[in-house]
Amino acid sequence: MKVSKIVASTVVVLSVAELGVGGYSIKASAATTPSSTDQANNGLQLGNLKKTDTITEVSGGVYVHGKVTISNTLDAKNEEVVLNTDTDSRAKKVEQVLAGETLDVVTVPQEAVTFSALATTLSGQSTPPTALMSLGSGAYATGTWGSTSGWRYSNYAFQPTPVSTSNKPLYFIANKFAMWAGDSGYWGTLSNGPYYITAGNSYNVPDKSGDGNVYACWANSPVSGSGYKVTNEN
Repeated sequence: MKVSKIVASTVVVLSVAELGVGGYSIKASAATTPSSTDQANNGLQLGNLKKTDTITEVSGGVYVHGKVTISNTLDAKNEEVVLNTDTDSRAKKVEQVLAGETLDVVTVPQEAVTFSALATTLSGQSTPPTALMSLGSGAYATGTWGSTSGWRYSNYAFQPTPVSTSNKPLYFIANKFAMWAGDSGYWGTLSNGPYYITAGNSYNVPDKSGDGNVYACWANSPVSGSGYKVTNEN
């Protein structure tokens, strides 16, 4: 398995942690806050999801479903957030959120990020992600790009769990606008990224061996309301 690098630091791959009581655990420094996501954006972001799926919102306006672990890519073994939307009392069904019910935002502690760009509002970011989201089997994350100006990265890097010595792809979907996807070796290459996904289409990343197990996606001047969905279908 290729070990991806971010700047000069090596990414340590992460195994799924044992879930806490109720399917949710988080360090004491973390908190939950009321969602600041408006219903118009909810509709754009959640409209294509299965209405009976249970979801939770995490920092950055990203909705997650299933077993999810969040850590810092530079310290991946130190898990900052572990949750399971199937058993977490804070989670709600997609249809409930679309009907106007609010979600508490699970705030990712600063220990999981190395800059303050990860906000609790709907927004992508202009720099590569430093927060790593590990997706269990069947889990997914969906977010929007927020700003329509310049290059925007997903707020999180993603990897499938359990981690394997073989390459296991993640399923990337480009919502309303084309994007690139790839491991951290390509995050600085922008339009030279290895996987180009046109609007409304999807791609398994990687589709060949040697591309590592940690991926992100990015777009150039995306249209309002556009975004991405990442699923672990292994």
